[in-house]
Amino acid sequence: MIEINPITEYDLKTIAGLAHKIWWPTYSSFVPLLQIETMLAEFYNPEALKSQIAQGHTFLLIKENGVPFGFTSYSPTEDPSIVKIHKLYVDPDFQGKGAGRLFIEKVAQIALEKGAQQLELMVNRHNPAVSFYKKMGFQIFKPVDTPYHQFVLEDFMMRKPLYH
Repeated sequence: MIEINPITEYDLKTIAGLAHKIWWPTYSSFVPLLQIETMLAEFYNPEALKSQIAQGHTFLLIKENGVPFGFTSYSPTEDPSIVKIHKLYVDPDFQGKGAGRLFIEKVAQIALEKGAQQLELMVNRHNPAVSFYKKMGFQIFKPVDTPYHQFVLEDFMMRKPLYH
């Protein structure tokens, strides 16, 4: 049985552990290893996750038979018509089973209930997930290069219209 629920404070270590398990196989072929280490250390420890929640991020955890295997986070933006997905990660051992689609559908449902008209996310331009997001109805809105320490994050901003 698959379930998606908001996290509790007890899930912060689970989120951090999943991030460390997921990021290496997901990013190591197209992101410098030092950048992965830096981002994991900076964004995926319990204190950093608490800070993200305090800034308005809502985290959802997906479990199969009680075993967590992925997470997403989202928040409203300054534009009330847009909800931004900040994170969407699924354990590689569980990919291809529809978890990413379930996350997007869940966040879309919540966004529509809040009156939003689009979802937005950033994805590395070299990430094979770009094609997944396109299949899910996202379109490339614009490329965005963001300086980050000694690196440059080369992303696509993608958006998906929402319909009632």
